[in-house]
Amino acid sequence: MSYNNQQQQRLYPRVENQTNIEFTEEELNLLNNGLEYSIEKPLTTYFINLIIETERAIKLLNKKLQNKYRTIAAEKLHQIFLSSSDRNIPQEEQLRIAEQLKSKLVTENAILVQASNGKTVIINSDEYSNKVHTFLEAKNFLQRHKDPTDEYQKLARKTLKQCNFIIDKSEIKYLIQKKPSPPKLKAQLILHETNIQIRPIINNMKAPTYEIAKHLVRILNEQLTLNNRYTVDNSTKLATELTKLEIKENYKLVTYNIEDLYVNIPIEETLEIIKSKFLERNDTMKQIITLTELVLSQNYFTFQNKIYQSEKCVPLGSPISSIIAEIFLQHFEDIHKKKHSDMENIIFYKRYADNILIIYDTQRIQPDHINTYINQIYKDIKFHHMHENNECISFLDLHIIRNQSNLEIDIFRNPMSTDTTINFSSNHPDEYKFAAFRYDITRMHSLPLTPEREQKEWNLIQQIAQNINFPQELLRTLYFQIKHEQNNQEERNTGNDNKTWTTFTYYSPIVRKITNIFRRTNVGISFTITNTLQQITKPKLVNNTQEQDKSGIYELICKTCKKSYIGQTRRSLKQRYQEHVRDIKMETLKCAFAVHIQKNEHEYGPMTLLKHINETTLLTPYEQLYIQSYRHNEQLFPEQRTFKHNPIYQLIHDLDVSLPPG
Repeated sequence: MSYNNQQQQRLYPRVENQTNIEFTEEELNLLNNGLEYSIEKPLTTYFINLIIETERAIKLLNKKLQNKYRTIAAEKLHQIFLSSSDRNIPQEEQLRIAEQLKSKLVTENAILVQASNGKTVIINSDEYSNKVHTFLEAKNFLQRHKDPTDEYQKLARKTLKQCNFIIDKSEIKYLIQKKPSPPKLKAQLILHETNIQIRPIINNMKAPTYEIAKHLVRILNEQLTLNNRYTVDNSTKLATELTKLEIKENYKLVTYNIEDLYVNIPIEETLEIIKSKFLERNDTMKQIITLTELVLSQNYFTFQNKIYQSEKCVPLGSPISSIIAEIFLQHFEDIHKKKHSDMENIIFYKRYADNILIIYDTQRIQPDHINTYINQIYKDIKFHHMHENNECISFLDLHIIRNQSNLEIDIFRNPMSTDTTINFSSNHPDEYKFAAFRYDITRMHSLPLTPEREQKEWNLIQQIAQNINFPQELLRTLYFQIKHEQNNQEERNTGNDNKTWTTFTYYSPIVRKITNIFRRTNVGISFTITNTLQQITKPKLVNNTQEQDKSGIYELICKTCKKSYIGQTRRSLKQRYQEHVRDIKMETLKCAFAVHIQKNEHEYGPMTLLKHINETTLLTPYEQLYIQSYRHNEQLFPEQRTFKHNPIYQLIHDLDVSLPPG
């Protein structure tokens, strides 16, 4: 298949400026790369972080192998540091333009926001806030004057201890969030609406019940039997099913979308539905309901440093939300599709999440009857319909064409869609850059398309690749690779079943030189992306948290001998300092600091935060780094227990690298 330039499909601009700000050509060119565009930073800005993430990965290896891999990693890191140049002119120029953009946005009180179609929107900050607050008010989210996170954390601990029939005592520590914080809301703009609306996106991963919710989903899937009678797994299976249907001339298609489903699910009724699915109301059932109520009650989030909560919606962004919606909708379908005579006359009914596709016989039923019936069952749940147009209708990513005796399939792309995907020059791992094209090509090969429609889609994929600087040769290689995989459907063993996973920040392609040493180990590597255009241009929020209320790596100084004790804490510095002082006064001698003060009759001094850390898996590597560094500089208490000399940490002194500021 070849790319024909004459067959280009129109793709909408990637940037929309809703302000009066004037941008230079170089600023617009950078914005056109998308908000996820990542700019590489100099090695010296992240070398310490790379050392720490390397040590974290090594700790996941078999203990007998760890020292061997520390030696290998130290040699690699040493080579990387000596061979790296801090000058990368194109990246330096992009960073300069990004900072210039940020300054202009801050001055003009504007921000960059992603739209639901991938477009970058420049919008006034106050206007963006107003849109979010309008949504929150319309959906009955109320502001809370106090952050309930600590209260919810205590309740989570208490509830888990009461659920001994469904949760083993040894599992509890893995289900408790180490450092919980309120879920955060950000909003995507929905541009195709007449009055621009928002789509709430909530990051629930630090919420008190996030891990509990994941575990509860597994329990519900094991305990409940969902028939999935009317659901479809994906558009490829649906397309295959549709093309096998025999269609009569009087058949027509209609789609429905459920408005704000998660906000409007009747919680109490859904809990009763869950109860009804158990054969007997035993302790297991009661504890599942108790745990479900706990997770569903914590439906709060923060926006612009204010806490909001709804009295009735499921927790947005929580792992449990989709299964709760599915339990409710399947019950709804089982009851009401059978109950109403008009619904029985539907020829075909399939649902994916909150989207429904119906084929009906116009001689036996009219869509108005369906609309009236399903919209009167629950006053808060609204079904919005869309009729076919010129014997065609769009559903999910399918364009369905109705002929006299059958249905044909094409790929549907939103008329407002852009070609925004990861630019090939972005500082992303290659697999991330390949992902969108792998998905598009796999879909193209999987759907029952005519040769003409497949060629049209391939032309578009090539057009998008060209627009984002993705090499055509790589794209063709990927095309044939996927085609070969689909022609050879044998199960491929990925080798990931028994891996323990850790994360590296993808600062630059240099990181691969370290992660590659784990290729033949039990440690799996995933990447997080940093220094994106969104991150660089985002205004810095003022953090009013006092140092004594933070957690991380701390230093305790002896006023008498001026030596130091290094420790770590997940709690606040204030709380940890009080514990140390209590140990000294009560002579419990639980730690080296108390031993030193008591044994030598010295005077203890203040506690200082060396490094603020929220990610608990980084605490021990950072603590050991500081301990080895202080020991090297002869600043450490002789009573403090030290660790075996680590060649990775030694690089800091050998290469004269400064420890990171707190």
